[in-house]
This record gives sequence, structure tokens and C-alpha cells, in this order.
Amino acid sequence: METPDAYRKVLDEEVNIDAPNIMDYIQKGINHNSRILEIGIMPGSGSLQFVEQCKKKYIGTNPKPEMIDGVKKENDQPLLYTCPLDQQPVNDQSINVVLSLLGPIGHSTSEAYRVLEPEGKFYVWKVGEEDKRELKAMFGNDNEGPRGYNMEMEKGERIMLLEEELETNGFEISETHQFFFDCYLPTKPALVHFLKTLGNRAVRAFDEQKDDDVLDEIVEQHTKPYQLNGKTESGIWFRKHEVMVVGIKK
Repeated sequence: METPDAYRKVLDEEVNIDAPNIMDYIQKGINHNSRILEIGIMPGSGSLQFVEQCKKKYIGTNPKPEMIDGVKKENDQPLLYTCPLDQQPVNDQSINVVLSLLGPIGHSTSEAYRVLEPEGKFYVWKVGEEDKRELKAMFGNDNEGPRGYNMEMEKGERIMLLEEELETNGFEISETHQFFFDCYLPTKPALVHFLKTLGNRAVRAFDEQKDDDVLDEIVEQHTKPYQLNGKTESGIWFRKHEVMVVGIKK
């Protein structure tokens, strides 16, 4: 189950090697006068670094009150609201930058267009179709098809769908990026926690007991050494794939 504490534990246990700093890309479109709305704000979000820069011009929303409470524990400076994705508490054309970072997009695209001023930017950062593919493939199929999240998608499909989503809602695509990097989890219990926290966004109907043989196989096949701070460590390896699409309101 995805809770603020469970999500934070996942972030703490992951070791990402050569991961891109997505916030560097967003930073280019932000200044101290920017008015920012983050739809689906989450605890541990790197975007909170922009709060000091923009002070009270930063608004964060999430449909889940527990996520808003989790963010408040980390930083109480943003204006934070619990609200549906399609009912953002912001006036028309009052925002310079909208962020949707790894959370659900839903109806937030049309809302992003509504609240952005002309030439405002919408940054959408999502998990790509090749994310954790080697690991997810080992869980096989059930009567609904591949159990792994996005396993039915073809190469390049995530970016294509995001571009279509933005263009359908009136945005002009200004940038697209793909990022691939290695990730390691330290132990089998950490892998179990990871899969439980992500739920169907990792593997459909994951069950620690029923999937125990698969978990053991993953640990055996995917445990690899890696270098961290000049030391050789080992962990359960998988490859991450993340994509970013930037739209401009025209």
C-alpha cells in the first residue's frame, strides 16, 4: 500500500547509479517570480527545492490527504490542498509552470491548460514502458495478460501517448527526454516492500507468499555488484526508464 512512510522507505532503500537530476531540466524554466502548481505532489519530491526559490507562489495538490500530510512534515511552506485531479483550486491563467511528476495524470492535463497563462509550461515526468522490464517479466501472465505494469506497451509508446495527451488538450510539445539508469535494492525484504508499496504500478496482484518462488529467482539472477563511493556493494538490480515531456500553452 502506498503511504507516505512506505513511499519514503522505498526512496531511502533504492540506490540509483548515474540517475539524471530531472529537476535540473525543470530548473531552466523557473525563476524567483514563477508561480508553480504541482499536481500530485508527493513526500520526498525533489521539486520541493523550488519552494525556497518561489516562496508562497508554490502550490501543491494531491487527491490523497495522507500524501498532503506527508509533504507538510517535510516542508510546510507550500500552499497545500487535498483535491481531485480535475478540480484544482487555482484561477484560470494564473500559473507560470505546472508540474506532474510520476503521479497519476488523469484529468490534470486539461486543468494544467486552464490554470496556465499563455506560454506557460507543463512538465510531465512519468515512468517509461521499459522500466523494471527485466524484473517484471519474471512474474509472467495471468488471465488479464502480463502482470507487469506497462509490459503490454511497445518501445516508445509512453512518450507517444504523453505527446498525444498534451497536444489533444492544446499544448505544443517543446521538449521530450528519455532516461535510463541502474537501480539496486539491498535485500529480498526491501524488494518485497518495494513491490507492495507500488502495488499494481509494479506487478498486478503481487502476493509475497504466492510469488515467493519468483522472488527467490529474482534475487538469484539479479543480484549484482556495483560501485558506490569507491566501495564494491551488491544489490538486486533492475533498470529504470523515465520519460519527460514538456508542453507550452498556446
